[in-house]
Amino acid sequence: MRKRKLASILILTLCICFSPVANAACDYETQVQLATEASNVNANYEISEVVYNIDTGEEVTGISEEEIAKDENPYIYRNKVTVYIYNLTENLSVTISGDNGYEDTFTFQESDNGMITFSGDYAEEIVHYTIQVLSANPDCTGDELRTINLTTPKENEYYYYSACEGVDEYFCQQFIDYDLNMTEAELLERANAARNNNNQEEASQEEEEKNWWDNIKEYLNNNPWVIYVTIGGIIVIAGVATAVIVVKKRRSKVL
Repeated sequence: MRKRKLASILILTLCICFSPVANAACDYETQVQLATEASNVNANYEISEVVYNIDTGEEVTGISEEEIAKDENPYIYRNKVTVYIYNLTENLSVTISGDNGYEDTFTFQESDNGMITFSGDYAEEIVHYTIQVLSANPDCTGDELRTINLTTPKENEYYYYSACEGVDEYFCQQFIDYDLNMTEAELLERANAARNNNNQEEASQEEEEKNWWDNIKEYLNNNPWVIYVTIGGIIVIAGVATAVIVVKKRRSKVL
């Protein structure tokens, strides 16, 4: 019985001694390298206009503007959001989750020379993405190195209102990355106020320019000698220049 106990203790001790320790080889130098590579990873988005067939629910290409403009056709323009993640390396992977339900994981092998591309929504809602940069290094697998937050915008329905024409305020921008939380009546009121303010500023600037020219004219009318001196100076300069040219020509003939 005693021998069996000793054998059990010996086996348990060996198992403890030789059990692998997680990330035991993830030394400081490797961690620094991974942190440096992770710091170079960045993300942004691009919005492009595509032609969409509402009957098939698919994007189409090669359709002319004349065809799209025809009545009773299934084609419409939609703004597509594409997300790009750059500078992924063989030591890194990324896990992406969006509050629209999107989730995915990419490795360097799935990238295009370190660039990951995926299509988001058709700019119909604001989406907040969380991008976790993880270690894919065998010695430090799974370590979270960095988190990137990216927000893609939605199209602003008020952008197409006539009240927003010529108004360069956020609530009249084509794409917005936070909800306006304003009614149509509030939008019209603020847009009209912004337009009136712009008109007043333009009128004020035009008045300043007009006053500047009026001041110049008034000064010259009250001080006509300035005109005479200016004209006289121009005549003198022209005469000197002519004399210099004549002298040079004569010297060249002599030579």
